[in-house]
Parts: sequence; structure tokens; C-alpha cells
Amino acid sequence: MPMNDENHRDYTIPGDERYSPADPETATFFQTRCTVPRTALCLKVPNTSGEELVVHRENDQDYVFLFESLDDAYDYAIEASQALDFAPNVGRVLLRDLHFANARYKPALSEQIDLVLRTRY
Repeated sequence: MPMNDENHRDYTIPGDERYSPADPETATFFQTRCTVPRTALCLKVPNTSGEELVVHRENDQDYVFLFESLDDAYDYAIEASQALDFAPNVGRVLLRDLHFANARYKPALSEQIDLVLRTRY
């Protein structure tokens, strides 16, 4: 999708395949308010061959950080490096390949939201 503003780039990967959240309320929200691409940017732990991702633990649940915009991902990596003993790398992942139940997703033009990736069995 081309953007009209010359100072803004759309970093989403085009494609017909979109992620479908497992939670019905979240699914309704995304169907009516925003689109989640099949891939997203994330923060990766350096020197792990991209295998480990930066997560946030809250109320015994892990949230992986996902971003639509490269600018947001880099800004958050800088903030995270101040709290961690390392500077995270920014990389791209397929949402269907993630083994996390929850994500903190930051769309390019709106506030961060929590996203259910998988339901627990």
C-alpha cells in the first residue's frame, strides 16, 4: 500500500494471508479496526542466531514484542537496551511460527495492543 506522506514508509509485507487471532473478541477488533500482517518485526537476542526473542513477563504470561513499523521497532530496541544487558537486534518473523501465546503488537499508526497468538490447551 503506497502512503501519501513522503516522510512515511509502509513497512508491512503485502500478502493475502493474514493472521487470525484465536480470541473471538480480538478477532472482531482486528476485522473491524486494523489488519495484522502474516509477518512482523520483533526484537531478537543477539548471538543466538535469531532463535531467542525479547519478551516481557507479566502475571505469569510471556508477551513477545511485535511491530509493524521499522521505526517503532528500532525505537523500542533502543529503550530495551537501557533496561537489558544487551542491545536487541531487529528482525522479522512469521506469526504462525511463534511459540508464544501472547504478543504486544504495535501497529504503525496506532497504540500498542495485546494480541492472543495461541490459546492454551
